[in-house]
Amino acid sequence: MCVCASKYFSFVDIDTAPFYHIISLFQFKKEFVMRVFPFELGLLDFNGTVQDDLEITLQSVREIFMKLTGSCPVLTENSFREEITLHYADFFEKYGIHKNRKAEGDAIRKKYFRKHANGDLLFTGVKEAVSELFQHMDLGIVSGDVQGFVSERLEHLGILQFFDTVHDGVSEKMDIFKKILHAYELAPYTVFYVDDGPEGIEAANALGIFSIAFVHNKSYCHEKRILAAKPKIVIRSFLELIPALKNLTPH
Repeated sequence: MCVCASKYFSFVDIDTAPFYHIISLFQFKKEFVMRVFPFELGLLDFNGTVQDDLEITLQSVREIFMKLTGSCPVLTENSFREEITLHYADFFEKYGIHKNRKAEGDAIRKKYFRKHANGDLLFTGVKEAVSELFQHMDLGIVSGDVQGFVSERLEHLGILQFFDTVHDGVSEKMDIFKKILHAYELAPYTVFYVDDGPEGIEAANALGIFSIAFVHNKSYCHEKRILAAKPKIVIRSFLELIPALKNLTPH
């Protein structure tokens, strides 16, 4: 699912809106901002990157196993971070939940989050970073989380207004990146992408998008896994993002 918006226009569906309308949003915005960063579009992963939700996600995973199988494998934060991937249905299937029950698992996850995720689950510096970036470029989310759920979470966290496009339910990030580049008529090097997982970093690298790894002890992947994907730069806090982007050489 994808929605697209702008500070000048209301939300539109990037999948169904006329192509010229999507482009007009972006071109209109570019005319009214001063170039401060060497990028025209910033993309971010959500879970474990924007939302600090490793602990509650692990709890929701245990809930899914108990509801659907009556038992739960031994899962620790460490083992979960070693195994989880963008293709999370594969993880559940490994432990006995067939992929045809994905919708049931997704419903349990959403219900669990709505009940228990009541605090401020943003990583330190996220709101400050995206609010500043929003003044200079379009921002988007590309996430593997449950389709249609990320916008709800962004609104709950008080930052939905900073994002012009939200893609969730994504299983192949390269496909979405290509679609975004086409819709915005952008060269890959004018886009950056921040992720805490190797799949997104590898997809960005393959297309020439500037990849930024978010490495944190509460992100979804251990440092070794994400560094193996060869990100262009690494940040360990979103407080580092703005200075890092400003220090890059313009294209």
